[in-house]
Amino acid sequence: MAAFGLHEVLGDTGRNDEAMSRPIHPVLVASCRGSFRSSTGLRVTPEGDLTGDRADVVIVCDIHLSRDETPEGRWCEEIAWVRRHIDHGALVCATCSGFVLLAEAGLLDGAEAASHWSMADLFRDRYPGVRFRPERILCDSGRGG
Repeated sequence: MAAFGLHEVLGDTGRNDEAMSRPIHPVLVASCRGSFRSSTGLRVTPEGDLTGDRADVVIVCDIHLSRDETPEGRWCEEIAWVRRHIDHGALVCATCSGFVLLAEAGLLDGAEAASHWSMADLFRDRYPGVRFRPERILCDSGRGG
């Protein structure tokens, strides 16, 4: 839901506003370009893969992680892609459980992070350097606030 909702809202921004000098062009990307089913069965068809153009803003959306799964060793390609964007000055954000990927990458050490309350145990046990704030809806953890 987060990926599609964000894509629709951001893609509509500035559409009818001629004063806006730079419209937003969201692109849904994944590690492979082919369609796949989400954890709830929804068909997802990415518009690009992780080899595409550089983005100004990267939003890591929700991830599915069952209670018996561990994030250890997962998302290596995705983490490398996020790091490349950071190195090129991109603003990196996450929604809900997408913060697990950023924490796994070590990008949230010493910072606050908000996510779904169900992730509290995972953050406490696996990412002690992250100040997990399940009561918050938004945390600004970026460079210089």
